Amino acid sequence: MNRKRKNRYKQLREIRRERDYQSGVLQYANRPYTFRSARVNWENGKAIPVYVTTTQFIKKHNITI
Repeated sequence: MNRKRKNRYKQLREIRRERDYQSGVLQYANRPYTFRSARVNWENGKAIPVYVTTTQFIKKHNITI
Protein backbone atom coordinates (compact mmCIF):
# COMPACT_ATOMS: atom_id res chain seq x y z
CA MET A 1 0.00 0.00 0.00
CA ASN A 2 1.29 3.43 -0.77
CA ARG A 3 1.58 6.00 2.01
CA LYS A 4 -1.46 8.10 1.04
CA ARG A 5 -3.76 5.10 0.85
CA LYS A 6 -2.40 3.69 4.11
CA ASN A 7 -3.05 6.97 5.98
CA ARG A 8 -6.60 7.15 4.61
CA TYR A 9 -7.19 3.56 5.72
CA LYS A 10 -6.01 4.38 9.26
CA GLN A 11 -8.27 7.46 9.42
CA LEU A 12 -11.32 5.51 8.25
CA ARG A 13 -10.58 2.72 10.74
CA GLU A 14 -10.49 5.25 13.60
CA ILE A 15 -13.74 6.83 12.39
CA ARG A 16 -15.46 3.43 12.24
CA ARG A 17 -14.31 2.57 15.76
CA GLU A 18 -15.68 5.87 17.11
CA ARG A 19 -18.95 5.31 15.23
CA ASP A 20 -19.28 1.83 16.73
CA TYR A 21 -18.53 3.16 20.23
CA GLN A 22 -21.15 5.90 19.97
CA SER A 23 -23.76 3.47 18.65
CA GLY A 24 -23.09 1.05 21.53
CA VAL A 25 -21.65 -1.80 19.46
CA LEU A 26 -18.11 -1.37 20.81
CA GLN A 27 -17.05 -0.71 24.40
CA TYR A 28 -13.68 0.61 25.59
CA ALA A 29 -12.27 0.00 29.07
CA ASN A 30 -11.26 3.62 29.62
CA ARG A 31 -14.58 5.20 28.57
CA PRO A 32 -17.98 5.30 30.26
CA TYR A 33 -20.43 2.56 29.31
CA THR A 34 -22.57 3.37 26.27
CA PHE A 35 -26.02 2.12 25.46
CA ARG A 36 -27.50 1.41 22.07
CA SER A 37 -29.34 4.14 20.28
CA ALA A 38 -32.99 4.66 21.22
CA ARG A 39 -33.94 4.74 17.54
CA VAL A 40 -35.67 1.52 16.51
CA ASN A 41 -37.49 0.53 13.35
CA TRP A 42 -40.39 -1.90 13.52
CA GLU A 43 -40.86 -4.48 10.76
CA ASN A 44 -43.48 -7.21 11.02
CA GLY A 45 -43.77 -6.64 14.77
CA LYS A 46 -40.02 -7.03 15.36
CA ALA A 47 -37.70 -4.29 16.59
CA ILE A 48 -34.75 -3.64 14.28
CA PRO A 49 -32.03 -1.24 15.52
CA VAL A 50 -31.04 1.64 13.25
CA TYR A 51 -27.37 1.60 12.32
CA VAL A 52 -25.43 4.64 11.15
CA THR A 53 -23.19 4.20 8.14
CA THR A 54 -19.66 5.59 8.09
CA THR A 55 -20.64 8.21 5.51
CA GLN A 56 -23.56 9.40 7.64
CA PHE A 57 -21.30 9.58 10.71
CA ILE A 58 -18.69 11.63 8.80
CA LYS A 59 -21.32 14.09 7.56
CA LYS A 60 -22.97 14.42 10.99
CA HIS A 61 -19.68 15.24 12.75
CA ASN A 62 -18.16 17.30 9.89
CA ILE A 63 -15.04 15.14 9.65
CA THR A 64 -12.66 15.79 6.79
CA ILE A 65 -10.43 13.05 5.46
